[in-house]
Amino acid sequence: MRGPLVFTVSFGGKHYAIVGIHFELATNLCCDGWTMQVALMANTAHLTDEQSMFRFLVVGLLDAQIQVIQMLPQGASEVASFAKSMLWQEGLGGHVSRLAVASLSDQLIDQQVSVLHAVDGQLWEPVLHLGRRLHLPVVLSMTSVSQLSQVKRLRRRISANCTAFCVATKSLAKAVSQLVSDSILVEVIPLGVPMPSQFTGAFSSEIPSIVITGTGCLDEDYQLVLEQLVRLAGQYPDLLLFFEASGGEDQRQIWQAARRFGLHAQCNFIPSRLRRRDWLADAQMLVVPQALGAARSIVLAAMACGLPVLAQRDPWLDYLRDGQTAWLVDAPDSQSWAQLLQRPLEDIDQTRCLVASARKWVAEHHTAAMQVAKMVDLYRRVAGEAYPFPTGHRVAGPSSNSR
Repeated sequence: MRGPLVFTVSFGGKHYAIVGIHFELATNLCCDGWTMQVALMANTAHLTDEQSMFRFLVVGLLDAQIQVIQMLPQGASEVASFAKSMLWQEGLGGHVSRLAVASLSDQLIDQQVSVLHAVDGQLWEPVLHLGRRLHLPVVLSMTSVSQLSQVKRLRRRISANCTAFCVATKSLAKAVSQLVSDSILVEVIPLGVPMPSQFTGAFSSEIPSIVITGTGCLDEDYQLVLEQLVRLAGQYPDLLLFFEASGGEDQRQIWQAARRFGLHAQCNFIPSRLRRRDWLADAQMLVVPQALGAARSIVLAAMACGLPVLAQRDPWLDYLRDGQTAWLVDAPDSQSWAQLLQRPLEDIDQTRCLVASARKWVAEHHTAAMQVAKMVDLYRRVAGEAYPFPTGHRVAGPSSNSR
């Protein structure tokens, strides 16, 4: 049996067929044709938040003839059943023990792994320890400004020419470059999402359905949006609100606030971030109340699916471009949010222009294929196939003409 294999992956409430992994490669993962073997280590927090993106990365690497070993916490389902997996014991509250990760050393040696990749900041320290123990190069993914404190704390443990940072935005990459030595590669690799193959571009405001994303923490910014949604509910009795909440105390506080504002009849809580993108298929807009300094694929997925994005301006996120990919609030207050929430519902033509522009931006800068191609290049460089690392201009990424 020969020919390409077809894998189906769900994203944004739609199903995508990925074609291109040949049968010989899929059935002989350890054959001589593989250029290298990468161990991707993920934790529950990352798989809960970015499982679809992780799966696309695995599939893309396999198609690039790179063997992938998924290092997953026990209890997690196989993200990609056609790739090898190793299980490790995650502690309570997502705690990551160096001993739990180090217990995988013998298995990694047996698999002749070329590169270790920690896809979440909580995994940096144990993976750096594992890399030193096995004399393997390490890639550290960075998506949030909150991880800069970890860079400061761990920078003395980072081995020159054996560690690379994979950073989601140029602003974050510049900040990292100022904290680490010149011998450490800091590579800009934007998050990537699939582009729906069929898109009509038809935006409708007949029955508004809004997804509110963020931390789920009921801070001042979140409350400002809730207050303005009360007014919107008065105009649109059938308004549906879907809150992406982390659960527990945060969800309880949001629910109490919704009851206080009289919004409880319209409120729904997305029960698990594993399924959150399914809500995008039928939504009318995505609202990001907080400037979190954290890159998240759900925002890019909303743009790709044709949803207008309304957000607070965030200097760390270069994909939030006012009037091109989203409509932004500079200084959040009641009046600015009231005007912004009304805009997609009142100016349909401008909203459709924004949606088309945002989809074009994602197609040119943030596709899953682009992310995979840049990851493959980074793996090859950190594994020694293209040494030495550049020292004159360490922050690599999209060219200046893409701004």
